[in-house]
Parts: sequence; C-alpha cells; structure tokens
Amino acid sequence: MTDPAARAEKLSRELDSAFRNRADLYRLFLDELTAELGAEKAEAAMIRSIEKRGREVAAAAFAGAFDRGLFEVTGVRFDNVTWTPGHGSGCCHIALTNRDA
Repeated sequence: MTDPAARAEKLSRELDSAFRNRADLYRLFLDELTAELGAEKAEAAMIRSIEKRGREVAAAAFAGAFDRGLFEVTGVRFDNVTWTPGHGSGCCHIALTNRDA
C-alpha cells in the first residue's frame, strides 16, 4: 500500500479498533470486579490500575511521544488531544495525516 491517504485511513481504522477493544476489556473487567467487590470498590480498583499504567507509559515513553514516534516512522503524522470538559465526546481526539503535508 503506497498511497499515503489509503495508508492513513487503514491506520486510522486499526487505531479505532484497538481503542474499542480496550474499552471492551475495561467494561468486562469492571463487570467482573463489580460482581466480586461491589461498584464502588471495583471502580476504585480500575482507576488505580489505569493510573498506574499511565505512569508506566509516561515514564517509558514520555506520554504521547511513543505514539507519535510509532506513527511518524511510517510517514504518518500523529496528533492527539486528551479529552477535557467541554471538548466534545470521547476520551481523546486523534488526527492521522501525511507527515510531509
């Protein structure tokens, strides 16, 4: 696949699929933990775990630098904006474009 637009579209679909898969895993983990611990403890455990993973990634990759490096080596520019209140729906907004454009 040499067409940059087609490659960017393919990567965009794959990234979206990966995020959806992660959300499904979180949902299933939360369902199981809620059944075992109750909603409040389950949510607290999930939050602690996700925050720990965030710290691991930040320490190893200096946050979004990993994703940016991963995509840009393929010729795709990666930009993301983490969700903040009032910034629309979803957890973050990602734009994949031709790096050289």
